[in-house]
Amino acid sequence: MNGVTEILAARQLIAIPAVGLMKHTYPGYWCYITPTLRDVEAVYAAGAEIVAVDACKLPKPGNVSAFSQLQYGVSAERG
Repeated sequence: MNGVTEILAARQLIAIPAVGLMKHTYPGYWCYITPTLRDVEAVYAAGAEIVAVDACKLPKPGNVSAFSQLQYGVSAERG
């Protein structure tokens, strides 16, 4: 599901785990699948149990690595 609106709508219809992502383009960056921590937070808060991120080594907005995004997601899940 792409974006908060689609995730929220789907959560009303399905009870299985949902994969969510956010497609954003930022000037100067090639990554666009959930490229920032803000996007990770929004997708997770909307109800996606699994957050898809661009895990390539290309630079991301805010100079956050894919590894940092994954660590952030795991720490958010643990509370």
